[in-house]
Amino acid sequence: MKDVYLRKISREEAENGYIFVLKNMLGFFPGNGEEFQLRDGRNYRTAKVESYPCLCQGPDEPHEHFFISKTGLKKGDVVEILKIQGDAKYQLRITNNE
Repeated sequence: MKDVYLRKISREEAENGYIFVLKNMLGFFPGNGEEFQLRDGRNYRTAKVESYPCLCQGPDEPHEHFFISKTGLKKGDVVEILKIQGDAKYQLRITNNE
């Protein structure tokens, strides 16, 4: 498993204040709903991977989308989340990619 989660923020993510977590990267984070520490600049905050049900692929293919809440993002920002200590501490870096 990689030690970093990298994602370019979409318009939807920026407008709704979250970072999508791709299904194949769920194992990088603690389990769905489990809290972890996310360092954003100099400060740590409590974060967690959450989910919501979705029918974007039609009513015959219900599934969930996973995300971490984060306000202040802009479309095109590149988010890098690094695992920095065990399974409970992560570092968030945001690069503006206009």
